[in-house]
Amino acid sequence: HKLERLDNPEILGRKYDPEGEYIRQWLPELARMPAEWIHHPWDAPHTVLTASGVELGQNYPKPIIEIDLAR
Repeated sequence: HKLERLDNPEILGRKYDPEGEYIRQWLPELARMPAEWIHHPWDAPHTVLTASGVELGQNYPKPIIEIDLAR
């Protein structure tokens, strides 16, 4: 079975939830993350992560796949 479609959660998140309201509601670990980074917190600068209270691999998981490689 060939995978014909692979949705990108970052792109869809930015399109349908640009301010991250849904994410903030259901992922309190990211509640203080700026909207600019909320759909991809693993790319945020360390200063932004620290100010938001996010510790990748501790209170929020690191990514398990790379979308570009999954294609």
